[in-house]
Amino acid sequence: MTRFLIIAPAKKSSQCFCVIKSVDYRVLVGIILASMKQTDGEVMHDLNAMPVNVRARELMEGSGRSPRDESLYCAQAALLALETGLVEAETDVAETLTAMTSWRPQRIVNFLMLMHIDEYDPPHWKDAPGLKEFADAILDDIEEKMVRHFPYYRSPES
Repeated sequence: MTRFLIIAPAKKSSQCFCVIKSVDYRVLVGIILASMKQTDGEVMHDLNAMPVNVRARELMEGSGRSPRDESLYCAQAALLALETGLVEAETDVAETLTAMTSWRPQRIVNFLMLMHIDEYDPPHWKDAPGLKEFADAILDDIEEKMVRHFPYYRSPES
C-alpha cells in the first residue's frame, strides 16, 4: 500500500520540513477534502452575498426588519411580504418558502438548481421597485422550481 507523508515547515530547526504523519491515500484525500469543505455558515454567507439577496436584505431593513444570517434573505423577504399582506401565494408555495428558511444551504442550492459558480437570478427581481414586486418575483420563481422538481405539482389530479 502506498503511503504519503504529511509534512509541515519545521520550526527552529536545521531541517526544512518535519514529518507529522504517515497516511494512506484515502486518509490523505479525506484530509484535503475536509480542509476545502465550507461550513454551512460559510455557504449561507456566500448565498446571501449574491446580488438578489443583498437587495432582499436592503428591502427588509427598509421595512424595519433585520434578516437572519442563517437563512436565505430573499426567502425571508418574500415571507415578510406574505406576512404583511403585500402579496398572496398558494398555500403550498408559502409552506415551501417557510420550509426553505430552515433548510441546510446545500438543499437550497439543489432546490434553486444552482451550479457551483452560478448566482441565483430569478426573473424580474432587478426591476422590482419595492418589497411587493420583489416578493412576487421570488414567489413566481419558487413556484416554477416546485413545478420542475415535482412534475405533478400543478396537474389536475393533485
